[in-house]
Amino acid sequence: MTTMMINAEKYKKLLVNKYSNEIRDSASIVEEDLRPPNNDEILIKNYYSGVNATEMNIMTGRSSIFPKGHIPFGLGLEGLGTIEAIGKDIDPKQFSIGKSGLVFAMPPKTYAEYIYIKPEEFFPVPEIKPEYIALLDCGLTAAIGLDKAGMIKKEETVLITAAAGGCGHIGVQWAKMKGCKVIGLCSTVDKKSFLESIGCDYIINYKQENLDEVLGDKFPDGIDVIWETYGGSMFEILFKHLAVGGRIVIVGAITGYKTIGFPDISIQNLPIKLLNKSASIIGFRFRHYQSFFQQYLDELIELFRTQKLIIRIDMNDIIGVQSSINAIEHLQAGKNVGKVIVQIKQQ
Repeated sequence: MTTMMINAEKYKKLLVNKYSNEIRDSASIVEEDLRPPNNDEILIKNYYSGVNATEMNIMTGRSSIFPKGHIPFGLGLEGLGTIEAIGKDIDPKQFSIGKSGLVFAMPPKTYAEYIYIKPEEFFPVPEIKPEYIALLDCGLTAAIGLDKAGMIKKEETVLITAAAGGCGHIGVQWAKMKGCKVIGLCSTVDKKSFLESIGCDYIINYKQENLDEVLGDKFPDGIDVIWETYGGSMFEILFKHLAVGGRIVIVGAITGYKTIGFPDISIQNLPIKLLNKSASIIGFRFRHYQSFFQQYLDELIELFRTQKLIIRIDMNDIIGVQSSINAIEHLQAGKNVGKVIVQIKQQ
């Protein structure tokens, strides 16, 4: 085994002890012995973790990606840290000690001070900056999804739901870079101001405005691409405003994540309505597009480093694994602007 000096003897991590929507009641912070990595493992010293809406489904056992299994279980899909040690079967030239990288965890486990991973879960980055976490799950979802599922084209009208969120604000900018006219949906004045600052063309605060009426009035020809993360009744409203040849990309259904999961939709005669508009509905999970990960991640990193992509992070002042509970609740409440991130360790 190739290794470096590991100062800690124990490390903290979050474990979920029962399936529940309430992370504060279902999770605990535990200490475990820090062991050398197995032959095929890399040990990461973790500085930051990303929070994702899909974790609400994992917490409740509703996730189709990570179905119900052994309890307790870890949580957290994204980490950012440095290589602390490697197993003897790991190439030390490719995975050198001290190298910085993102962790895309399979299964969830990144709300922890140290993370044991396989090589395929590690994506190198130039340095430790929390903004890089936003480029992983959120950035790749937005960029690959809009390109491959949405098939966005120059001068098309693209509507982004939850536009001020972690994925949404990257989606807004990605579509703008492609020459699209972008409509952003949000729920607060602060979020609207943020969307204005990143160049969103038309912003609708659906809490204060009648979404159906605004879309009908301002966009009578319909929307070419709808990036749909809300689900339920919001999906039904948006579907009415799909343009001829339009595409709805289903990315999630956050309106139901804290209660029932994916809410049903009620659209009568759906096949004929799609036929009459030559329209389509497509689901998108970025995990099915892993062959594109490195290509798009490299492009997103370069856009961020050259200040062509603005990344907004939403991070509280508490440092440590315990702050992940507050961060999950913050996301559940829909209060975040940008990508919710937890600082696990001081750099």
